[in-house]
Amino acid sequence: MKRALSMVLAGLTVLAIALPARAATSTVDMTQQLTFDPTPSAINLGDSVKWVNTSSGFDHTATSNTGFFDTGSVAPGGSKTKVFQFAGSFPYYCQFHGSPTFGMRGKVNVPDRWLNTGTQHVGHVQRIRVSTVAPPAGLAFDVQMKGPGDGAFSAFKTKFKHAIVKFTPTKAGEYLFRSRVHRLSNNKASGFSPAVAVEISP
Repeated sequence: MKRALSMVLAGLTVLAIALPARAATSTVDMTQQLTFDPTPSAINLGDSVKWVNTSSGFDHTATSNTGFFDTGSVAPGGSKTKVFQFAGSFPYYCQFHGSPTFGMRGKVNVPDRWLNTGTQHVGHVQRIRVSTVAPPAGLAFDVQMKGPGDGAFSAFKTKFKHAIVKFTPTKAGEYLFRSRVHRLSNNKASGFSPAVAVEISP
């Protein structure tokens, strides 16, 4: 009985580690002044953005510049919510009062998540989550890394088809990772996510 209970508790511990933290929702107002407030929105992987039309006489939309989401028309007092499962930077606009380059525009920034905990050393396998799920058919991830002493980001994984990236550092220092979601059919991509820092000890 004790052995069975220990196994169950161990399984629950592993499950708790594997699951992401409870998702949150950030609210963005679609305003009478033809703005999104606040913008940019900074959220975590798996969190949601809820657009609320606080204007008194305008319908609004939140439409991705690159086709990754579209709330459709939101009437005054209405709202629409979108879960962000992929890391990246997602600019958007209102179809009635803006475009990708002017007018009523906003942005949602979603960074990658470093999964390792505790002090990490050279030779330890590192895990960086770029998505809450494996990419659906037609989508993939581009991942860039900037290592200690590197002057710029360089491609680490291109058209990657997994939710977690792994790497084994060969020297100590700070590593930076960022990623974007890439639609393969038309080669459109989100912007790269804000960088997440991975600190490696000797």
